[in-house]
Amino acid sequence: MPRVEVSPGFLVVLGALFWLDEGVGLLPWGLLACFFHELGHVVAATVCGGHVRSLSLTVVGAELRMDYDVPLRYGQDSLVALAGPGANLLFGLLALGLDWELAAVVSLTIGAFNLLPIPPLDGSKVLGAFLPDRAYFGLMRYERYGMFLLLALSWFGVTGDLISGAILGIYRFFFELFF
Repeated sequence: MPRVEVSPGFLVVLGALFWLDEGVGLLPWGLLACFFHELGHVVAATVCGGHVRSLSLTVVGAELRMDYDVPLRYGQDSLVALAGPGANLLFGLLALGLDWELAAVVSLTIGAFNLLPIPPLDGSKVLGAFLPDRAYFGLMRYERYGMFLLLALSWFGVTGDLISGAILGIYRFFFELFF
């Protein structure tokens, strides 16, 4: 049975988001989209011979720790990384089909955000498949700081256009691809 860890910071953020939501309905769709995102990783990892060791819910998001019976072959780590955003895409398309526009936007935005190549986001794992080992391990050395850096830059408005542009570009790509 996997261990689930919930930090006090996660509960504070969840409470703040609940308070800020004020009946808009983003929070339930966001939690559901995050659930499908992590479920996508779990399914892909299971197919690759893995199992969940633990799930940590922290102030910066969810982190799955996986154990594998055998080391992942080339490309399997990218498959596991892409499975989360892929699950968001599938849920987003399903939500569009059901006319749940807010759910679709939230799910597709979470998926697109996670494709950014900033550690610890999924995009950095995919980028790692194309980097030489030395460069990849150099990038991953900063994994524990990446989310804090992104949050700090966003807080001060430094990444506004950069991050929004990246998410919008990925979002447009998916819509142009499927619609």
